[in-house]
Amino acid sequence: MDMIHWSENVRRFLLMSYEGESWDSFDVMVRVWDVITGTEVLALRLSNVEEVIGVDWNRDEPRILTGSFHDGTGVLRVWDMSNGKELLSMHFEGYVAGGTWTTSGRNLLIWAGDMIQIRDGDSLEEKFTVLDENVVGAVWNSDESRFSVLVGFWG
Repeated sequence: MDMIHWSENVRRFLLMSYEGESWDSFDVMVRVWDVITGTEVLALRLSNVEEVIGVDWNRDEPRILTGSFHDGTGVLRVWDMSNGKELLSMHFEGYVAGGTWTTSGRNLLIWAGDMIQIRDGDSLEEKFTVLDENVVGAVWNSDESRFSVLVGFWG
């Protein structure tokens, strides 16, 4: 297990893990578990991915966000939790370090390498970009009118 993310109501959680025979050949699995029933609700297999750097879901939980990296390209994907289908995706030069939804689900805050972006939660259309170096995290303030950025170094 490499990453876990609880739902807003703490009834479900996202679990991201690496599965395979060896480090040379593996898939990344993102699973949704129901804590009350102890059952797996959804399993997403992300093949041809070196690393999933972030997972999140919007507040009312119909969509899941994954940020991943493969061959020098970052990929942001939005998934439909009811059927596991990919709804949207976009590619970035370099890695996608993470992302988080606003409470309403209308906007996404994404950080990828040297930038932070606010994107539309339904279309991924860019609304706002800030360039900075070595962005490793970001978070909305309580009323989602501003965000804070964590700058650091990997490694």
